[in-house]
Amino acid sequence: MPFSGFICEVTHEEMTGEECLACARAGAPGCPMTAPVVKGILDGLRPDDFGLTVTTLLGCVRKRQLMQEWPYVLCPSDSWWAYRGKLMHAIAAEFAEADGSAIAETRFSVLVETPAGSLTINGQPDLILVDRKHLEVQPESRLRRAE
Repeated sequence: MPFSGFICEVTHEEMTGEECLACARAGAPGCPMTAPVVKGILDGLRPDDFGLTVTTLLGCVRKRQLMQEWPYVLCPSDSWWAYRGKLMHAIAAEFAEADGSAIAETRFSVLVETPAGSLTINGQPDLILVDRKHLEVQPESRLRRAE
């Protein structure tokens, strides 16, 4: 089932993503969200059938399963970390473009054999420093996972 909308930061009522964006654009009193941030969050949402990623494997498996089966809503502020991560990926990509021995913004997939059959896992590292054989994870990613 798909993402069905947001829970308003001010009224705590459900609304569609488009309604939230229009409200933020109009300068909703008391709302901490701005239109560019809401738009960035909406643009960054992955399709619900995207498949398994390292992030989903590190998160709550039951939450992912429920999000597959039932419509769900999010608070825009709860989506801030995903949006911030998207910004950090853009900075890492800019660095890698200038560095020459770094890789960023590249999605990798690996086929894993399990007792139940084959499983594909996708991941997009923040930055790989090829010459050092080093996988870089942005600091906020480490902090968030520790919560």
